[in-house]
Amino acid sequence: MTGCINQANRARHNRRTCMAGDSASLSEDLPSRQCASVTCMYPRAVGAMSERRRKMVIALIEESFGRPLSGDEMAASVGLSKGAFHRAFKATFGLTPFRYLTRKRVEAAARLMLATNLNLGAIAADAGFYDQAHLCRQFRKVFGESPDRWRRRQRERCTGQRVSG
Repeated sequence: MTGCINQANRARHNRRTCMAGDSASLSEDLPSRQCASVTCMYPRAVGAMSERRRKMVIALIEESFGRPLSGDEMAASVGLSKGAFHRAFKATFGLTPFRYLTRKRVEAAARLMLATNLNLGAIAADAGFYDQAHLCRQFRKVFGESPDRWRRRQRERCTGQRVSG
């Protein structure tokens, strides 16, 4: 009976050690390989996404510009849980899924500003923002200036002439 209790205590000790991530604190009487045989309750962060999953999520983001896209939907598209997807996405792209999506929408809005004469409200809707104010806030975070000022500056650079606002 004491053998069963000792094995249970060892497993509990090893589980705590794995959760803390400190394998050096194992006592001398426990073989270090035993810790590896016990399932850790909190696995370490997931590495970067595979190339296939990366392409799948990028395709989903690109086809969903004009509508809201949830983290659950992105995670389901690549077959991961929401938490695992979030960690893998950040490891792959260096940004959270929400920040990446926002950056891509701002970049799409910038391309539309250069290619068309649409007003900012229409561009915001086409790029997937709620309204013009939302676009302006996010644009300023990425480019450091208002969309209108950025558009005028880019047009002046292309034409070499001052563009009136």
